[in-house]
Amino acid sequence: MIFCQYFQKAKLLIFDIFSKMTIINIDNARSLIREILTGKGHKCIFLTRHCRQRMVERQVQMDDIFQVLFWGEIAPGVEPGDEEKGIFRISGKDLSEEPLTIVFQINPTDNMLTCLSVF
Repeated sequence: MIFCQYFQKAKLLIFDIFSKMTIINIDNARSLIREILTGKGHKCIFLTRHCRQRMVERQVQMDDIFQVLFWGEIAPGVEPGDEEKGIFRISGKDLSEEPLTIVFQINPTDNMLTCLSVF
């Protein structure tokens, strides 16, 4: 029963986060990523558990993530509703010159970049 109450609160929190998000276009995404990466003000990068697992499986380091985030090409997410959620893909070369794509979400309200997956 306690788990159900916690789950309901978590669902409400997630809904509240998404309802407050502003829609970001690709041009704004690039500047927001640069701002977050350069650390101006209170900003952070968060890796989901799924992303961390994929990083281990694919031998991707944080430096590779930074390289692609800073220099890669941004494209919209592929799932319906991704634009409203601020989800994008960024593709580029990692430090070993291997292709790497990162699926990420930008939350401009909290100045947060969430890496959802890498491949």
